[in-house]
Amino acid sequence: MSNSNLFLYIGKPIKNEYGRIVGKVASFGLTPGGKFDAVFVEFGDGQFTKQPIESLRFIGAEVTFISKIKSQANILCDQIPLIWRKDQALKDLSDKKRIAPELY
Repeated sequence: MSNSNLFLYIGKPIKNEYGRIVGKVASFGLTPGGKFDAVFVEFGDGQFTKQPIESLRFIGAEVTFISKIKSQANILCDQIPLIWRKDQALKDLSDKKRIAPELY
């Protein structure tokens, strides 16, 4: 999904994981580089909150809040390949004696 397509979700209802409508998408927050990093949510009582973009799932025309633990698990899963590559690079440096074993 391209970044510009997220703007099509403004005004769409947001459901929780059980299918109940809890609010709607009011706006998006962007980094200076143009990456989406937050969603402004308007709840039924008129309150607005800023939520991290990772706490929402955008599939088709539906927007769903995902639990904090699932959101953190998804972030960790995205980081695992990088962590593995860093570990391999440090192991290679240690095997070649370019860094001290204590540092590894």
